[in-house]
Amino acid sequence: MHVALCILLLTASAAPGGERDVLVVTSAPPLDGERLADALRAYLGDYAIDVRAAPAGPSGDLRHDLAETRRAGEAVRAVAAVRVGGTAADTVEIQVVDRVTDKALLASIPRPPRSEDLYRAVALKVQALLRSTLAESPELLRARPALARLAAVDGFGRSGDAPAPQRLALATGYVLSTFPLGGLEQQGLTVSASYTPGGAAILGARVELGLGVAALQSAKVATGDVTLVVNDLPLDASLGLRWSGARASALVGVAGELAFASVTPSGPPMTMGSQRAVVPGLGGALEGRWAVGGRAWIFARVQALGVLAGERYLVRGAAVVDTSRLQARAAAGLGVAVW
Repeated sequence: MHVALCILLLTASAAPGGERDVLVVTSAPPLDGERLADALRAYLGDYAIDVRAAPAGPSGDLRHDLAETRRAGEAVRAVAAVRVGGTAADTVEIQVVDRVTDKALLASIPRPPRSEDLYRAVALKVQALLRSTLAESPELLRARPALARLAAVDGFGRSGDAPAPQRLALATGYVLSTFPLGGLEQQGLTVSASYTPGGAAILGARVELGLGVAALQSAKVATGDVTLVVNDLPLDASLGLRWSGARASALVGVAGELAFASVTPSGPPMTMGSQRAVVPGLGGALEGRWAVGGRAWIFARVQALGVLAGERYLVRGAAVVDTSRLQARAAAGLGVAVW
């Protein structure tokens, strides 16, 4: 009666209109079903799969347990139902009943000593089992884009017809900006936003647009008794293709920049006063991301730009700062999907 009541409550709380696919998970003591559901949400949340916990029914033989697991999935019209348990001290048993392909999978994993590692390992194994069984019947997934995307993930590849799991993302981190041929190096903080429009994929990747700004510390370049103080405010935009996998993604694209630079000399009386310039550049960008949570990741990004119109600053006829040629930038930090 208690199990039936919980399943009934799960049914009543389902999203109206069937907007999200549902995965129901049951677990036998001493495993915590809600904690297991939270771990699964971290890995399946970006695929628009709603993970719900329900208490496990009494355990019996394998046929009985699979039947109970199937009934738990049928009660909430879930795409799949999972039962986790097992009495062995060194292993955990996982049963997955896939109602889309009408298949049942069994697996066991070593029991990690720490509970945090246990729930993470079970969640990863459930994700792998779902992916493997769904991938065997792609024709059944045409009307289920979220499941199609989950089944198609392989390394950095993604199904060409699947929508992007996130649209708008924000990122911030440390940035190093340099004109390697011009004697100028600055560091500071970068803030950027990226947007992934809808539509079909290109070469298995999603189109991504990016905008960013960097707050760089002033750079002082000294030559003899003259010091040049350089301030630079760069604004950049990028257009690229991102290949995404279960935990990692990579972007390759083109980047453009407008840097608003000012140079102020100090020292003996100078004929050169403060100067300001707009320095445009165009080149390429590479970025890698590694997920650290359901919607967060760490990133590393590099870009190289050819300067289209820069300035060379001379002191007594010698070039001290040259912003007229190559510019390079490297950044690393944390990002999060906001929509």
